Amino acid sequence: MTELKFMLYEQKNELIDAMFLQLGRKCQEIIKLSFALKTIAMVTQKLGVTYGVARKKKSQCIGQLTKLVRDTATFDHLKND
Repeated sequence: MTELKFMLYEQKNELIDAMFLQLGRKCQEIIKLSFALKTIAMVTQKLGVTYGVARKKKSQCIGQLTKLVRDTATFDHLKND
């Protein structure tokens, strides 16, 4: 990976991290668990919710994060580089 590509990668990660912190506590928890645990079934057990609720909430939270990222001026700059 070239230095420029690495810097761009780092900037994208920083943007995602910053927007992640703007999500509510529950969304942060669901996203973290989704990446840390191997299956959505494990997430449901950890949260004590049904499979359908966990999948829907995860989808909504990822959607919120995506919207937050895309709504920044930084995203426009980073996606074109």
